[in-house]
Amino acid sequence: MIEQDALDFLQLFQCDPILLDEDVPFFYNDAVYDFINEVEERFSVRLQPSSQDLKIEVFTGEERMAYLDFTGDFSLEILSSQKDSSKLRIKNSTGSAIIHFRPKFKLFIDVYFPDK
Repeated sequence: MIEQDALDFLQLFQCDPILLDEDVPFFYNDAVYDFINEVEERFSVRLQPSSQDLKIEVFTGEERMAYLDFTGDFSLEILSSQKDSSKLRIKNSTGSAIIHFRPKFKLFIDVYFPDK
């Protein structure tokens, strides 16, 4: 479940979101965070808290280097939301991903394989 509020994501991404509807509370809104990190990697993060939907695109120049789509039953944990270091952990029943946005994009994925 996405339990963080607008201020948490403002601190994580260090930019104001573009909201689908300014009159709707953050939890029920569609927010897009567009930002560039220190090494000129461009991010577009689309978040819909009430729908449990998170999409992250990462670009270098015009080339898309990553597209992550998380939908359904997952949890978010902000690991760091400082000016020079921002990290997010996303977990669900099959694994987890740690995404570094600053200073440089990194992605760490752990997948759980159940014992049979």
